[in-house]
Amino acid sequence: MMKNNRFKQTKQKQQKKQKKQTKQTKHKRRMQYGGKTYDYLNYSRILKTDAPQTTVVIPGYAEISDMIKEYTDSVSIQNTLDTGIKSKFVVVYNSCERPKPDTPDTSIILLKKSGLLSFATSSIDCDDETYSTLASHNFRIFIIHILKWNPFLPNLRPKPKDTSMMSLGTSPHMYNQSQQFSYKFKERSWWDSQEWWRSSESLLPTTYALPTTYATLVPTTQPPAAPPPIQEPQQSQLIDSNDANTRVLKIQITGLMRDVTRLAQENRALTIKNQELIKRIEELETKKDR
Repeated sequence: MMKNNRFKQTKQKQQKKQKKQTKQTKHKRRMQYGGKTYDYLNYSRILKTDAPQTTVVIPGYAEISDMIKEYTDSVSIQNTLDTGIKSKFVVVYNSCERPKPDTPDTSIILLKKSGLLSFATSSIDCDDETYSTLASHNFRIFIIHILKWNPFLPNLRPKPKDTSMMSLGTSPHMYNQSQQFSYKFKERSWWDSQEWWRSSESLLPTTYALPTTYATLVPTTQPPAAPPPIQEPQQSQLIDSNDANTRVLKIQITGLMRDVTRLAQENRALTIKNQELIKRIEELETKKDR
C-alpha cells in the first residue's frame, strides 16, 4: 500500500512539473517572438448596439486613449473619440492576423477568439508586428475620420498644475510604456512607415481643435473674435450669377420643348392608329350586315 501511494505521489509531482514546464515554454516562446497577451474588455458603451461582439480587444484603442490623457482637454477628446467609434461599423477577427483584404477601410477591427473553448479564455495572444498592423488600420479611422488629429505626434500642451494633487505627492500622467504598450507608436519613424499617414499628414492640423460642444470646458483669457463683416456682393459677381442662372433656365426650357415635341409626335401616332382601328371596325360591321 505504501508503495502504491509513493508511486501516485511521484506521478503527481511529475505531472505538475510537466505542466509548469509547458507553461514556462509557452511564455518563453511568446516572449521570444515578441508576443503579448491582450485581455478582453467590455466595450458595449462605445460600440454599435448591433455589434456582434462587445467584450473584445480593439487594437490601438487602449494606446490612443492613454496618449490622450497627456492633454489638458483629455476628457473632451476622449468623448469625441468614443462618440465617433459608436458611429462606425466593426469587423470581428477570430484570431490575431493581418488585416484581411475584404475588410472595409472604415470598419474598426475587433479581436475575439472563437471555437469550442473560446468561452474559457478572457484574452488573445498577438505578436508585436501583427498587432501594430491591426492598430494602424484602426488608427487611420480614429485619427483621420474621427479626431482629425494625431495625439501621438504634435507637441503636448502641458497639463495645468493641480496644487491639491501635488500636495498628495501624485505625479502627472505619463504615457504607459509597459509591456502592454508598444514603444513604436511614439516614434516618428513608425508613423513615417505607414503609407496612409504619409499621404494625409499634411492635411491634418498640428493641434487639436475642440468641437463646439466642448468649447465651454476650456477656459480662455482672450475675448472671442468678432465675426467678419458682411460684404455686399460685387456687381461683377451679380452679373456672373445672373448669367449662370440664365444658362440654367435656357437648358431647362430646351429640355421641356423636347418633351413637348416628343409628346406631340406620340399623340399624332396614337390618333392615326385610332383612326385605322375605327376604319377596321366599320369594315367588319359592313361585312356582318351583308
